[in-house]
Amino acid sequence: DWKLGDIVDSSPISVGAPAHFFDFNDYSDFKAAHANRDEVIYLGANDGMIHCFRTEDGAEKWAYIPKNQLGKLRELMDPSYCHDFFVNLTPKVTDAFVNGSWKTILICGQKEGGDGYTALDVTSPEPGSVSVLWDTTVPIVNESWSVPCIVRDRHLDKFIMVVGSGPDSTTHRAYAAAVDLANGSTLWTDLLSTSSGINMANSAQAI
Repeated sequence: DWKLGDIVDSSPISVGAPAHFFDFNDYSDFKAAHANRDEVIYLGANDGMIHCFRTEDGAEKWAYIPKNQLGKLRELMDPSYCHDFFVNLTPKVTDAFVNGSWKTILICGQKEGGDGYTALDVTSPEPGSVSVLWDTTVPIVNESWSVPCIVRDRHLDKFIMVVGSGPDSTTHRAYAAAVDLANGSTLWTDLLSTSSGINMANSAQAI
């Protein structure tokens, strides 16, 4: 058996049947089709992986290694290794209409572990059904500290992810960025503030 890496700031989230109340694009049909979906737990760990466990018994169903973590994994085999951060952010799971259909999407950042965000299609949490929507970095993020805020942009008629930038001690700037949930492309960035010290915008909220 493989040992699970330490979990510091990533809180486990439990996901079962779809639970939103969207009233467009036949969401009710999607909700009914997955009403008996198995309940699972998602979390990030400092072994470089996003993990999925069965709620009923804690057995691991699968794990995914974000591509920017692959080069760091060798650190774990170093006899002098003490500790480093890898996937250290709480995941976000939402239902969204992307690429022509409803999907349940898991998005996870890395906090001190890196700049990346990963989006997985977990409509079915079974190992052979999970797929990668995108696995990328957002140019201004500077460590992905921000748990994504998922909103439907009515002007663009699409679901987007809004995140804030991580700690910046070089340019001392804090940004917000919007990312297309369908493909991971950056739609816009907005400079929020500048300061004389470390600056960040690690929380995004939609009203």
